[in-house]
Amino acid sequence: MENLKFIGMAVFLITAVACGKKQQHNEPAEFPDNWKKYENKDYRIHYPDTFDLNTSGFMGFDFILFSKATSLDDKFIENIGLMKQNLKHSGISMNQFVELSETQISEMITDVDIIESKRVKKGNLEYHKLIYTSRQGKSDLKTMQYYFLENEIAYVLNFTSEEDQFDNYINNSIEIMDSFVVK
Repeated sequence: MENLKFIGMAVFLITAVACGKKQQHNEPAEFPDNWKKYENKDYRIHYPDTFDLNTSGFMGFDFILFSKATSLDDKFIENIGLMKQNLKHSGISMNQFVELSETQISEMITDVDIIESKRVKKGNLEYHKLIYTSRQGKSDLKTMQYYFLENEIAYVLNFTSEEDQFDNYINNSIEIMDSFVVK
């Protein structure tokens, strides 16, 4: 349970600065020439070269993709990040993980409004999709998360933007997030 609190806190922190069986993502066979690939032993993801990749483990994230600032007045950098949570021997199901995550988000983040929470199935892939708005300081934010549960590991893929910029980034962000593959 303490480990699950870590996920909620890390999701909260990233917004402040910027089941069972193996499943395959239905990723496109090819990506545009300007797209890059980040891969390790557990997963891979593709992203356009307009995003900067940070794999330093910043705030507990396996990686964070930061968009480029659109102007000198751009105060929030849209981002996509991944956190992993070891759930071995916890017996936590996807439904329980989603319920705990929604509770933590509502308790730890200001003015949360959950817009969408649903299970998505694409081919052999199943994940949970959560979209919510919140307030961080003076910023109104909108976040989309994908939750994967694979081999007793929860993968939380998180896209956060300013609420009024969400529609400008959502199509590209969905393409990036849909390219995520757990090996």
